[in-house]
Amino acid sequence: MKKETFRHIFPLFLFLADVVIIFSSFLLAYWVRFYSPLTVIVPVTKGIPPLSFYLYGSVFVVVVWLAVFNAYGLYKSSRPRTAFDEFYLLAKGATLGFLIVLAFTFFYRGTSYSRATLVTSWVLGIILLYGGRRIMSRVECHFMKQGYGVKKAIIAGTGEMGFSLYKRWKENPQLGYMLIGLVEAGGRLTDQTN
Repeated sequence: MKKETFRHIFPLFLFLADVVIIFSSFLLAYWVRFYSPLTVIVPVTKGIPPLSFYLYGSVFVVVVWLAVFNAYGLYKSSRPRTAFDEFYLLAKGATLGFLIVLAFTFFYRGTSYSRATLVTSWVLGIILLYGGRRIMSRVECHFMKQGYGVKKAIIAGTGEMGFSLYKRWKENPQLGYMLIGLVEAGGRLTDQTN
């Protein structure tokens, strides 16, 4: 793979990982609600619906959540790079996706989904998605340190702000910049990358 194409291909890997994680969180929520030891605390009173019913429903959940995540820019190559920003957008997107799915269950009367399962899938989804994103961030950072998907950059100015930006970019390779150096006021390039 070319080093330049990495930043365009990596969001596809995030997308595919999110598909698996959202689907898994929905199925795990089904298990937690109907088969886990927690059923002693919150007993199943209306019977256990077939798994196939929740498998079909999970497709809708995955599509809705992915559409919301895409709208929030979580699959762009210029997506948020800090852990807090990514968590915030994931939680915000998962919450909106959850509310859309919940609203749909109120209007769709073909059958009834367990609200406890939906809430559990929302909580598990946020936790698992954030964990998955942290793992993927480390993978991305590893490749960026090797020069994949980075943009070459020069910082104009050697003042306090220039050195502050230089330090931030050097300490956070996941931001995707390979520094060539700093340009001084007279136009001289100062190599600060070593």
